[in-house]
Amino acid sequence: MYLDPYLANCVKSHIAQIKQHLSSPLPTDSQNFARSAYLALLGLLILLAEPEKGGIASPGYGVAEEMVNYIRQHYADPSLNTEQIAKHFARHRSAIYTAFEFATGFSIKEFLDRYRVFAGKKLLAFTRLPVAEVAIQVGCSNENTFIATFKRVCGTTPGNFRKKLRRQNPAAR
Repeated sequence: MYLDPYLANCVKSHIAQIKQHLSSPLPTDSQNFARSAYLALLGLLILLAEPEKGGIASPGYGVAEEMVNYIRQHYADPSLNTEQIAKHFARHRSAIYTAFEFATGFSIKEFLDRYRVFAGKKLLAFTRLPVAEVAIQVGCSNENTFIATFKRVCGTTPGNFRKKLRRQNPAAR
């Protein structure tokens, strides 16, 4: 069962605080409030953990997490797409697409595009590579595809992004 560590720690912390309030001598109204809050948190945790209701213990989350890691490792491969990912995970394309989008909020293509742009931003900021070379290194099939994807995701072109960074930090020229 996969449970997001941050969420798990938040829930544990809240439950511990509520248990402490329940064990201390409090006026009846405060105890009732603490009991209600405790039950509400437990109900939320149970709901989140129910796979049949799409909770975070759902099998889709584990697969989606594996797919995210796979994309991070292979994003520079220009042939990486939903079909290739489905083949790697030995699952039907529509099944992984649905699980991934449900777990991340993005389609696989959108996540891949955004990750490639993220990697491209790092290269644009910290190297002097031409945009065409950055495009190749982040797995885009050509410079025009990278520029169009970058502009869609960031609202500006890679060249303008780099110029803005250099204006903000003249030492980086």
